[in-house]
Amino acid sequence: MRGVGGGGCERWARIEFDAGAGLGRWGMRALVVTGFLGRLRGLLGTSRDDERAVPLLLVGCPSVHTLGMRYQLDVVLVDEGGLVLGSWRELPAGRVVRCAGARHALERPSCGEPWPVVGDQVELRNMWHVMGARDGQDE
Repeated sequence: MRGVGGGGCERWARIEFDAGAGLGRWGMRALVVTGFLGRLRGLLGTSRDDERAVPLLLVGCPSVHTLGMRYQLDVVLVDEGGLVLGSWRELPAGRVVRCAGARHALERPSCGEPWPVVGDQVELRNMWHVMGARDGQDE
């Protein structure tokens, strides 16, 4: 996936999706997590209404588990180029999902907003460091 670094710092990024079948393009803001412990933890320990329950891009994470989760997740696994290889909505607790060739994962608390499906293209745009600003942008 272009633009993804390997450092341990968390950053905010704009994730954009090119949907197949002429459905267009949409996007969302996600926290980029590159460290091992951050990837392992993901959204574990949060509740749906917790301010920490935000979309996460887990760099270098080819699978996702929902062991111990208190709510359902939407999960996407993508290859190095951002091609969606696996997509799950409302993934319940106690599951592990993986796809051959996956390199990164995107997860969020399950909701009715648009979500990529297999074959869509995911692109990382406008990454910036988290510096304590409430909306995730540096001040």
